[in-house]
Amino acid sequence: MNIAPTAPTPENAHAAFDVSLKLADKLARTIWSVFTALVGTNAFFVTLATLVVQRTQTSHILIAGLDVLGLVICTAWYLITVRSFDYYSYYFA
Repeated sequence: MNIAPTAPTPENAHAAFDVSLKLADKLARTIWSVFTALVGTNAFFVTLATLVVQRTQTSHILIAGLDVLGLVICTAWYLITVRSFDYYSYYFA
């Protein structure tokens, strides 16, 4: 079975370009949905830490633990965002 390559046509080029744009759009939406989820998570922990400090007489260990948890979330947020944009640049640069 010998399959000869076909000559490129404008329809094929249009379809390939359309698929490429859809892939870029999907990847960009994924990046921003992860970003939004991490903003919500970080806002939840900031609110939780504020309420814990204001409402109760807590130990400094609990407050320090919430601070460390916030820093871990921010670090993960940063690393995930950088990696996502690296993938985006790799595919579409």
